[in-house]
Amino acid sequence: MAVSATGFSAGSVTALSGVQSDRISAALRRPAERLAQEAESTRVKLSAFGQAQSATAAVQTASRTLQDARQVSTAADAKAAAEAFVQAYNGERAALSNAAGNGAAAVPEGARASIAASQLERVVADNATAFRDAGIRIQQDGSLTVDAKALESAYATNPSAVTQALGAVGRAAEATATRQLGSNGSIGAAVNNLNTRLQQIETRQEDVRTRSDESQRAVEAAARRYGFGAVGAGAYLGIFGL
Repeated sequence: MAVSATGFSAGSVTALSGVQSDRISAALRRPAERLAQEAESTRVKLSAFGQAQSATAAVQTASRTLQDARQVSTAADAKAAAEAFVQAYNGERAALSNAAGNGAAAVPEGARASIAASQLERVVADNATAFRDAGIRIQQDGSLTVDAKALESAYATNPSAVTQALGAVGRAAEATATRQLGSNGSIGAAVNNLNTRLQQIETRQEDVRTRSDESQRAVEAAARRYGFGAVGAGAYLGIFGL
């Protein structure tokens, strides 16, 4: 039954306005909470892939050192460069494993952490001889380690061969890391995609906040006019199809 606005006291108007406002707030809270969850999940994935991106950049840097004859001109330098590369390689493996565990489905096919990991392992498989000659050994779990004694012995016997082996390892690893970090690479594309997704979610969050504020102001204006007959909560909830 319709009720004339003139039959309301100021207190009744305030109370009904509060009920109307609460109904709208409750309904708008649902999409806001859903978007907040999506944003948090995306940030977790983005953080994981961001760490993989940084770890891959470290591999790229360490690979370049291996190729620089000036930085591997002594047995000690060669050992240090090999150890830095191994540390970077193992760090990327760990970062990719973490990224894969944080929802690879959020990134496009062809830009997955698992793909990046297989690309990294292929570098070792395809250049096994160079790794061996450089004194770099493959562990049972797939990680790398430096056999310092073997490297130093090889360097003492034929420093040129060790330098060439290190350079071959460096070139192969750098090429792979560079592809991974590219905008269409397995890591670069994942980071770009997640950044875009997060921006879209944040835009939707801002839209929900704006519409919520507009709805609340409309309720308050209706209350001041005693125009509840023309202002139903359904009209505002319909904005979001709720």
